[in-house]
Amino acid sequence: MAEEKNEIIKEANEEVEEILSDEELKAWKDYLFTVELEENSRNYCVKEEGLKEGRKEGIREGIRKNKIEIAKEMLKIGMELKEISKITKLTIEEIEQINKD
Repeated sequence: MAEEKNEIIKEANEEVEEILSDEELKAWKDYLFTVELEENSRNYCVKEEGLKEGRKEGIREGIRKNKIEIAKEMLKIGMELKEISKITKLTIEEIEQINKD
């Protein structure tokens, strides 16, 4: 399939080269280069934004796991749920669930 597509593109390029003058062909190739450059730039920006969002999500998840571990330790020493919630910013319900697990 990809081979067939590449062959079609090759044939189309050959036809364009036959039709256009040297000056028009240069302008066409410059245009295609610009389009490709812009597309690559957009793709790079999208990828970078995705990586940035992934890092943020990873940090949030790490902070949450840390809060849960702290809550577990507080439960072990017998701290009250209300105090644990106040310190960790976890809800009473979340702490009760941790206590069940």
